[in-house]
Amino acid sequence: MDAINNIILGDNCFANTVVNRIIQESKNFFQNKTPWKLCSTSCSAQYGSYMFDPYGDIYPCLEIVGQKKHCIGIFSEGKIEWNSIKEYWHSYNVGKNLICKECKYALLCGGMCRAKEINNINEGDLTCTLYKSAFSRAINYSYSK
Repeated sequence: MDAINNIILGDNCFANTVVNRIIQESKNFFQNKTPWKLCSTSCSAQYGSYMFDPYGDIYPCLEIVGQKKHCIGIFSEGKIEWNSIKEYWHSYNVGKNLICKECKYALLCGGMCRAKEINNINEGDLTCTLYKSAFSRAINYSYSK
């Protein structure tokens, strides 16, 4: 599997994670005849991951810890008090992203990183390009095994 990763994407850690996931899913599909797992989100920040800072502020993602406008709740005196920002994060999915909404791979990849999109880190194009390239090559690799 390392050989296919290097052929496809080199040493990019994120890309290799994507390739490994595609290869695993495609092997399960071709060899074990199990359905491909579809996903409308790419990250647990969109459905239940929480990061607590030392002050008790709760964030959905490590990428945005400390950005108060993305704090989704507060932990204090043994209790959690959620706010409306939590719904903003948990209601996001590929259907709400204009690029993902039109993409044929959307339910296979789960979409872009919400935190990077919010912070204007333009990895959307890179993520899409990597996924599309990795998908066809990983499928061909898995099918040939």
